Amino acid sequence: MGCCQVKNDANDTMDKSSIKPDPIPFAIMRNGHEVIRGLMIELDEAAQANNETKFAELWKVFIIWMNHHAAMEDGKGRVKGFFAVLNENFNNIAVSEGLEAHHSQLNNATRIMEGYFYEKDYRSLISNWSNYRKLNEKHLIAEEEIMMPKVQEMHKLGFPIKKNLAEDIVSAAWDEVNFGSEFVQVACWVLEKHHGGMPRARVFIHALKSITDEQRWAKWLPYVKAGLSPEQYFLIDSQIELSSAGN
Repeated sequence: MGCCQVKNDANDTMDKSSIKPDPIPFAIMRNGHEVIRGLMIELDEAAQANNETKFAELWKVFIIWMNHHAAMEDGKGRVKGFFAVLNENFNNIAVSEGLEAHHSQLNNATRIMEGYFYEKDYRSLISNWSNYRKLNEKHLIAEEEIMMPKVQEMHKLGFPIKKNLAEDIVSAAWDEVNFGSEFVQVACWVLEKHHGGMPRARVFIHALKSITDEQRWAKWLPYVKAGLSPEQYFLIDSQIELSSAGN
């Protein structure tokens, strides 16, 4: 076996409804914040135990996952990213509300932390973790306060959310060689473990499969299975039919 939430009402282990839920496509991004938070909890525990080896292992997983998520927000290559989508449709809001500035500040702090990591100075990595974590959480909250109301507005205005996600956002990372193991699998185990009393793993997986095609989903499905416990995989499969892409 190896976070973000839009609208969920119960932990997957409690959700045994026979009615197939509708996908919430933007949960790829919103529950992605809960993946980051879940990994930060894992890093907290390693730091508190002063387990440098474990902390370094988790840090590597954390930074790779964050980089994939950040590419979806900032854009990469020909893929514009979510901030650009917001800027184009809401008067440059990612700039005016400081979302891009938050990323710049976090990127600077990350470079310092990555320096400790590559120098194998794990003591400094751990000692600076608390401040870095606070900065990261501040950035997540700032994004959520702006992005979620705008996503709701986009829904009301009839924006093609799935198309936006597939063409302008998630595709910034999904063709990376190790996207399955580094992004999909990690998200699954983190969201199953750090569920917050909600079906975060199921909602994230459903969102991901709702925006892709059969060929790409067939590549990702083994990583979904690897990331979940057998019990959780069976439950989610019974709810949203994991064998095929789409709703």
